[in-house]
Amino acid sequence: MQAGTSSPPSDPVRADIGALAWIAGRWVGTHGEDEIEETWAPALGGGMVGMFRAVAAGHPRFYELITFDAEGAGLVCRFRHFNRDMTGWEEKDAPLELDLVAVRKGEALFLRRGTRRWMTYRLEAPDRLTVFFENEDRVHDAEDEYRFARA
Repeated sequence: MQAGTSSPPSDPVRADIGALAWIAGRWVGTHGEDEIEETWAPALGGGMVGMFRAVAAGHPRFYELITFDAEGAGLVCRFRHFNRDMTGWEEKDAPLELDLVAVRKGEALFLRRGTRRWMTYRLEAPDRLTVFFENEDRVHDAEDEYRFARA
């Protein structure tokens, strides 16, 4: 966020997995020179599972496995990164964890635990999804946005 503006929320909000049902489906796009894809299975058992992949020059660059799950009265996003040979980036018992801190129709804001770094999923139109990250001291750059079209 830019200096002088108010910070986004930082406390987890009450929500169930139905609040994120709009993310389900296959989303494709480009980010820089990478082809990108994020696919979300519909909610089942109170959670959702998704995968992300980036492909450069026709070869996988990396993958992510992502979940949205109930925790207490709210939702938590957990994910892990993997190299193309499936070796993980994060420690075995330490996925990245983000709490849902704001949700409204077509938008979800998560705060990474232990940081002041937010991740936003925003449905720009029924067939357009944008994902971006922001820190408290800086608004994201447009070129850092992950823009997807529903496939």
